[in-house]
Amino acid sequence: MSFDIDLQALRATFLVEAIELVGILEAGILALEVTPEIERVHDVFRAAHSLKGGAATIGLTSLVGITHALETVLDRWRNGQLVVGRAHYDALLRTADLLRASVEANGEVADPATAAALDEELTRLAQTSAAAPAVASAPPRVESGSAERLRIGFSPHPDAFGLGGDPLLVLRELQGLATTLEIELDRSAIPPLADLDPDRCYVRWDLVLDPAPGVTRQRVGEAFEFVESAANISIRLADAPAADAPAAVSVPVPTSTPASTTVSGGQAESTIRVATEKVDALVDLVGELVISHSGMRELVRDGGPAMAALQEAVLRTERHLRELQERVMAVRMVPVNALYARLPRMVREVAGKLGKQVVLDLDGGETELDKVLVERLVDPVFHLVRNALDHGIEPPDVRTAAGKSAAGTLRICAYARAGSVYLEVGDDGRGLQRDRILDVARARGLDVPANPSDADVFALIAAPGFSTAVEVTELSGRGVGLDVVRRNIEQMGGELAIESAVGQGTKFRVRLPLTLTIMDGLQIKASGQTWVLPLTDVAFSVQLDPKRVRALAGMGEVIDLVNETLPLITLGSVLRSDGGGTPGTLAVVVQAGAMRYALRVEALIGQAQVVVKSLETHYRRVPGMIGATILGDGKVALILDGQGLAATAGLRTQGGARIAAGSLLS
Repeated sequence: MSFDIDLQALRATFLVEAIELVGILEAGILALEVTPEIERVHDVFRAAHSLKGGAATIGLTSLVGITHALETVLDRWRNGQLVVGRAHYDALLRTADLLRASVEANGEVADPATAAALDEELTRLAQTSAAAPAVASAPPRVESGSAERLRIGFSPHPDAFGLGGDPLLVLRELQGLATTLEIELDRSAIPPLADLDPDRCYVRWDLVLDPAPGVTRQRVGEAFEFVESAANISIRLADAPAADAPAAVSVPVPTSTPASTTVSGGQAESTIRVATEKVDALVDLVGELVISHSGMRELVRDGGPAMAALQEAVLRTERHLRELQERVMAVRMVPVNALYARLPRMVREVAGKLGKQVVLDLDGGETELDKVLVERLVDPVFHLVRNALDHGIEPPDVRTAAGKSAAGTLRICAYARAGSVYLEVGDDGRGLQRDRILDVARARGLDVPANPSDADVFALIAAPGFSTAVEVTELSGRGVGLDVVRRNIEQMGGELAIESAVGQGTKFRVRLPLTLTIMDGLQIKASGQTWVLPLTDVAFSVQLDPKRVRALAGMGEVIDLVNETLPLITLGSVLRSDGGGTPGTLAVVVQAGAMRYALRVEALIGQAQVVVKSLETHYRRVPGMIGATILGDGKVALILDGQGLAATAGLRTQGGARIAAGSLLS
């Protein structure tokens, strides 16, 4: 029997899983630094061991070497043989970085010089002896046969090669665990050359192993973890050697294996792991669609008086299609935890550089968001986190002098509400300094109202080039932070809100749509053309009363409503593309972030769910537009961006920026 192994597919699968394992490694190390618990050490060790075993299975010996040194440190740690300090955590985290970079480089060591230096450092750190267990909460550890000679029987199944097992890699690992290793090879089952199948395993081994210092019987057993399903394995205490034992045969243990086929980069990033229940729901729904389609086909074939039944079948299919859309979009949704996983390491590094103590509180990681949005959120959230660490949270001595705890709290919270996802980044630091912001804004010539409210003042910090930093550092002072955050969030169809209180802290709230692919919209006719306005931007619509429309100097037309006066804009004039049509007799009130205005329209066509197509991909970025969609009649309609349209029309809030602000919320 012959097995064809697709090494390229095998490596691609490993690279996807390796990224997850490296993430577990890094998260576990960071968690251990905060709360050292023995079970966490075991979890991190298992992740390292799985990574090492997977790399060995497909012949990535360079990765095996990196993880072996890492595994040695973790193994001595979990056995209470190390005094673990900052140097260990730093080295372990740098190793995780190197592993991640190597996995992203298709499994090849990204920086051999760094790898060699880390291997030497980890080897040195692994020799740190412990007067007491390094993990305070570690329970007594009982190991059977931890320092006695072991006899091992290793009989791979005939199809072990086809299942991905490599006995020589196991022997090599055992050699690293032993002071002496006696190997007896049983070749009796090897057939004549004419009958030999190179894809089958015909040999077995009997081994006698003297464990190296600190190597337990359990650790020896873990060497077989990745071949145990393809072999018969027995491990027992060694008896006195038999007088008639067969002569030992020396089996060379390879130090390297041929390189595997290289796969294209970015494999891990293009994959989404989907829960089984989501796929099952899709399969069930496709089945319902097939049934509905069969019913319609029969009705169309019959003709005659079946029109009413056909209409019912069409409506039923429409319901299924809408549900199918929602189910497919659910497959694209990923938890915000995918973003959260990157934050603890960054907070640790930045806080260390600033000499600050910070407690990171992450909440709502299970909240789901479109995978594309999660990826595009990384840079804005990193900006906000760095801003909170640098400008918000005070140094320990300043905090204690103000009656606060020495360690500041950085809280990041995600939640879904009313068809949107909110992400909040808040700190309990010094808060925004109103007078300082005003002084800098006036010195830079920014447009500041005569009697600005807190909302007006807070909005100024997101102006391009604005910075209150006294000196430029690698973290801040260049004025390229919050304006970039605001612009990126607005490009995703979201908005940014700022809340602050002096001495209590600052909170940045980001609101985003659940997805950029499908949205509920209001189809309108304006300036002779059909447009789509996101339903989340629509407040209400009113009949235009000419008596309530007037012109104000420097502002254009406005409309007087019951409790407010709003700017009134016409699409044709704003976009400089009048397609004709009659003057609009209706107005749609648009709520775009903090901006509220009225849009003159000729007719309201109706509400519909639309599929968003990117203009940038097929044409170019158009100010005031989110994208385009294809209507039911086959025509193309542009999707309006409420905030972008306000900017194109020259509208602004009282403070000159489209950012809401208010009092600090708990």
